[in-house]
Amino acid sequence: KVSSAALYKSIDQIWFIAKDKSTDFNFYSKRAILAWIYSLVIIHFINNNNINETIQILDKNLKKVSKIPKVKKNIKESISLIPNFFDLIIKNDFVKR
Repeated sequence: KVSSAALYKSIDQIWFIAKDKSTDFNFYSKRAILAWIYSLVIIHFINNNNINETIQILDKNLKKVSKIPKVKKNIKESISLIPNFFDLIIKNDFVKR
C-alpha cells in the first residue's frame, strides 16, 4: 500500500512538472501508462544494474506509447466511415426495405 501511494505521488509529480492539464479519462490513462513504464524501468534497473539496458527498455516502451495517438486516430476514422457505408447501401438499394 505504501509503495503504490509513493508510485502514484511520483507519477503525479512527473505529470505536474510536465504541466499536464488533462482531466477525466486522459488524466487516469496517462498516469497508468506512465506508472507501468516507470515501474518496469525501475524494476529492470534494480534487477540488472545495467543503465544501458535500462535506457533501451525505456526507449522501447516510449516508442510503443508514442503510437497511441495514431491508433486512436485510425480507430476514429474507421468509425466515422461506418455511417457513410450504411448510407451508401441504403441509397443504392442494396438492402431490401
